[in-house]
Amino acid sequence: MTTSAQSVVSVLDKSEKQVDKKMRVLWLANYPLLQNHKGHPASWMTSLAQVLQHHVSLTIVTWNSSINASTQIQKDGINYIYLKSPRGSIDLLTGCLLKINQLKSYLKQHEQEFDIIHIHGSENQFLAACASIDKPKVLSIQGIISEYYKIIPEFLSYRRFYWLLASYYERSHCRRLPSFMCRTHWDTAWVNQLNPQAIVHQVWEMIRPVFFTVNNDFSRNEKLLYVGGAQRIKGFNELLLTFNLVKAQHPAMKLIILGAKPSSLSSVEKFIQKQNLTNISLADLEFRGMVNGQGLIEAYNESFCLVHPSYIDNSPNSVCEAQVAGLPVVASNVGGVSSLIEHSQTGLLTTLDPSDIAHQILRLKSDTDLAKIISHQSRFVARQRHNPNQIKQAVLNTYQSVCNVYKSEVSV
Repeated sequence: MTTSAQSVVSVLDKSEKQVDKKMRVLWLANYPLLQNHKGHPASWMTSLAQVLQHHVSLTIVTWNSSINASTQIQKDGINYIYLKSPRGSIDLLTGCLLKINQLKSYLKQHEQEFDIIHIHGSENQFLAACASIDKPKVLSIQGIISEYYKIIPEFLSYRRFYWLLASYYERSHCRRLPSFMCRTHWDTAWVNQLNPQAIVHQVWEMIRPVFFTVNNDFSRNEKLLYVGGAQRIKGFNELLLTFNLVKAQHPAMKLIILGAKPSSLSSVEKFIQKQNLTNISLADLEFRGMVNGQGLIEAYNESFCLVHPSYIDNSPNSVCEAQVAGLPVVASNVGGVSSLIEHSQTGLLTTLDPSDIAHQILRLKSDTDLAKIISHQSRFVARQRHNPNQIKQAVLNTYQSVCNVYKSEVSV
């Protein structure tokens, strides 16, 4: 082979390697354990990870206090690193500095292995841990802990103090970060107010594929569905007050409750008795605990609507999944929920007043045509909004844009 031909082959080889080279992405995320996970499934993250791993070299680092020691796992092309973190009380008493410094140490050792850092959620302290790392970064807003803190129901609790500390970290570091991924009008406005110079990329959350396969008519079903366990901040008390009003007109109706079960059903019974909710009893409440996607769909197929009376939310996954499946949603008009629901078109919006929530539920139950319109419209709109190919491309485009901005600023 001539020297000229060898040069051409060499150039082609280098070009192919450049084409084949994947961007090296580090996620800092409150990612579920691969086995024996007992907390929130974080399905929007796990679904996105499975799609992205075909296009980027993905490493996910998270904290976990339930494991015995830090561990590294490789599965399905993704590198998972679980760092053993302090348990709740120690974490709070140390101001989260133990786990922040632990992650900071890892990042300083491995920062050259990654092209970009994607932080999932401002409510954790991942951003504090990577603040000094000189790499392109982007943060996906999930909830906004400093806004959630303002409406926390209990006056004195571990959660109240932890959320106060988390709010400090959130506001301190988000005001200096140049790039964000937002979903709704609410989180976008919060970023713009706190950090006017930031670049905001709108990227919706990924929804599990199983919900796109549902095309049922729910209008004839007789049960009411709620996803939120017994959490007060998700409106559990308002739910029971609402259900009592609905049951006055539909005595045979049952309420399916998904999510973490209350520690004791006696507390629920005491609330029913104290509030004189004479139309309902524990026998009317079906506590099914945590379920997977198929378990959710089974609950959909028994229900005529999802009720979501939350005190605050950005883009609640339970609402998005129900809409993709076409199950009508009645939700409180808080946070970013109105970016998901156009009233009377893709769902029904309410206040937190149980009489208002009950009115909208009864309106939906009595008007089959309205229920079918909302089912059809919400399914159509949500499947466009959560189109997996569009979300995948939006994330990849955001990564490239953030890296380009970083490079341009470094070269100045």
